[in-house]
Amino acid sequence: MPRKIDPDKARTQWTLATVMIGAGPEAVVVSADESHVQTVPLLRAMWQWVGQQIRIPTPESHMARAIFEALNIRSGQWTYRVQQRTKKEGFVFVRFHYAMLET
Repeated sequence: MPRKIDPDKARTQWTLATVMIGAGPEAVVVSADESHVQTVPLLRAMWQWVGQQIRIPTPESHMARAIFEALNIRSGQWTYRVQQRTKKEGFVFVRFHYAMLET
């Protein structure tokens, strides 16, 4: 599989570092992300002897959750929200949550 290389990676990292350093100690710097968790185990193809196949238990329903998380880089404060689906409300919650904590 070919590796994709971002030609602007170094410039982008330098710009982010410069902005964070120049923002001052009173600025709030938050890194936000989202994750997806599923209860279905990830299965890969594997060879087994006929009649000796391994039984892999799987849940009857395929539950999935979206987790929105944010980390305040300066204070180390972390917050998250678990939702059934990926919706914009997750990121809005994270933004307003930090706004309320900093006031």
